[in-house]
Formats: sequence, structure tokens, C-alpha cells
Amino acid sequence: MPDIQTLTLPVLPLTSGVVGPTMVVNIVLETPEARTAVEAAQSRSGRLLLVPRLDGHYARVGTVAKIEDVGELPGGHRAVVVRGLERAVITAGVGGEGDGLWVSAEPVGEAEPGEHTRGGPPVSERSRVLAREYRAVVEAILEHRGAGRLAEGLRGITDPGAVADTALYLPDLSLEQKVEVLEAVDVEARLEKVLAWAKDVLAEVAVRTEVNRGVAEGIDKAQREAVLRRQMEAIRAELGEGDDDVIADYRTRLEASGAPEEVRPRPSASWRSWSAPALRARSTAGSSPGSTPSWNCPGRCTPTSPSTWSRPGPSSMPTTPGWTT
Repeated sequence: MPDIQTLTLPVLPLTSGVVGPTMVVNIVLETPEARTAVEAAQSRSGRLLLVPRLDGHYARVGTVAKIEDVGELPGGHRAVVVRGLERAVITAGVGGEGDGLWVSAEPVGEAEPGEHTRGGPPVSERSRVLAREYRAVVEAILEHRGAGRLAEGLRGITDPGAVADTALYLPDLSLEQKVEVLEAVDVEARLEKVLAWAKDVLAEVAVRTEVNRGVAEGIDKAQREAVLRRQMEAIRAELGEGDDDVIADYRTRLEASGAPEEVRPRPSASWRSWSAPALRARSTAGSSPGSTPSWNCPGRCTPTSPSTWSRPGPSSMPTTPGWTT
């Protein structure tokens, strides 16, 4: 049976996060107990135990950490840089060691498949399979979020326990879930737990991505249709069709003028040779909206009013038809 080493370390409580092995983090020392723990660790071995605290209760497992640096922030608070080393199971509180809270804890090391961990169960070969599956799921999550480059760092981690501990970086997991990851000393059980959570996250992210894609495609389709409508309206206006049809407007006004049938074909034929823009320009320059044209038709008749027609004399016969309003 492997020897179990017991450590006696000051406790630095964590209320807003979880630090696992191999993690390097900055911690702002905002409370007196945090500053006391760091000072106690500096006076001894430079190591302390980072223990999450939820609703006033400490987790049963903490992380042995080494103090890398201590400094002061611009606001006046002190901060410490720590590096997580290994898990440790808390066994009991210890008195008489100095200020602050001290505990005795048994470290839990990681091992290769088939070997026994120090203070923990052996790592199974199945852990390798679970680690590969978990890595693939996390890479898919990162791809959906456009952070595929981060997956390269994940591929460089081969130890199954370290792969499972990357779940502590996931923003999708709650503080309670991350504490569960820390307290899962058995590597296989830890991988099963984080794999199930990662699959739930992937399903949610995939659905959200699909919804966003559908919305974007709908917006793009609406925009394309709007552009096509504007283009078709411009084409119809250029050809003299649609609601802005000037030729149709003149034809309607001719029908309403009461001109004889033998007069109508001549101006109508003339209009067909005109382009819509030219008719618009002439309509704007020579007539007011809604006015009725009076026709002077050579050799036939000329209107003296919208309803009275008379045969013109030789001296009043023009050489070309014209519009008067």
C-alpha cells in the first residue's frame, strides 16, 4: 500500500471560483482571512490550500498551491499569483499553528493508466477513451463559438485527469458543478461527470447556432427580395409599366376627354414612339396633374371644349399635332 503523506497548510477560502491543479491564477486579497492565509504561507513553505466555500461551508477537497508572486494593485488591495499543484482531501482542522485557519490534508496525485494514484484509486484504461471523447466534445463547442484555435491547446493535454480538469475553465458550468469536479478524486468518475455536462452544453450551443443561422438567412432573404423589388420597380418605370405608367395615364385621360374615335388612334400611335422618361418630362413641363388634353387634328376636327367639336377651316389647320391644356 502506498505511503500517504499528510500536509498541514493554511486555508485560503475561495467564494467565486475554483482553482484546480496546473492552473495559474491571480487572487485579490480582499478579506482579512485571505491576507492572513497568504502571510502564514509566506512565513512557512510558501504553500497554502485553496478551498472553495459555498454558503458558509467548505468543500471537502482543496488544491495545494504555491505562491508565485505577491503585489499591490492600484486600488490599494494586495494580490497574489498562485499555481495549483495537486488535489488534497481535508481530514481535520489543526490548531496552534498560527493565525488563520489551518488544516491537515492528504494529497491526491494523478497516475498513468493501470497505476495507482497517491492516496486515490487506480486510473483505468477507460479513462483514456472518456478523455478522447470529452476532448472531441469540447472542441466542437469551441468551433461553434468561433474559438477553434483554443482547441489546439487542449490537444496538447494527454493526462486523463488533466483533461477532465479543463472543465474548470468552462463558463457554462456553475460554481457548484466546478466544486463537484474538484471533489471527484476518481479520474474515471470525473470524466464521466464532465463529459455529460459538456454534451448538454454542446446540444444547447448547436441549437442556438442553428437558430441564429436561420434568423440570419431569413434577414438575408428579406433583404434580397427588397432589392429585387426595387430593381423591378425601376425597370417597370423605365418601360412605362406599373403604377408609374405615364403612357397609361395619357391614354386614360384621352378616353375621358370625349375625343371622337377617328382622333384617338393617331395620338396613341404617336405616344408609343415616346419613351416613358420623355413623356414624364413633357407631362411635367406642359400640363398639370389631372388636366384633360385638347386635340388639334389636321384635316379632321379640333376640340373647342372637352365636349364640343367642330370642323377646322383651312387657315387654322396646323402642320403637326400638338397638345394644349
